Amino acid sequence: MGKIRFGRREVAPLFDLVAWEAIEEEFDDLNKAFKALGAEADAAERRKTTLSLAVILCNNRLEAEGKTPDITLKEMTRGVPPKRLPDVRLEVIEAINRGMRSDYDEADEEPVDVVLEEIAKKQNPGG
Repeated sequence: MGKIRFGRREVAPLFDLVAWEAIEEEFDDLNKAFKALGAEADAAERRKTTLSLAVILCNNRLEAEGKTPDITLKEMTRGVPPKRLPDVRLEVIEAINRGMRSDYDEADEEPVDVVLEEIAKKQNPGG
């Protein structure tokens, strides 16, 4: 599990359903956030999205550990030098990927991707 360094702080990003909800509040949709991280997005959009997601995921880790989620976008922006931005982007993507892989259903002992199940429920509310 990697950590994101910004200024004198270092926090391991955490993606779970709480972070997913926060990302949806910020970007309307997880897919929109991923598109904004992609190569087709302009550099400014990719930079802002990377740093915004880093803030959400790092604050989520702090909150999960019972600490105050006090990281701001300004602190993250000032603390990440431009040459490290690709590393932060990679850590954000890896944290989301780790969160998407999942738990095990104890009854079946088969992997269950709980995030994908939630997506499926939202896409097919009646089925």
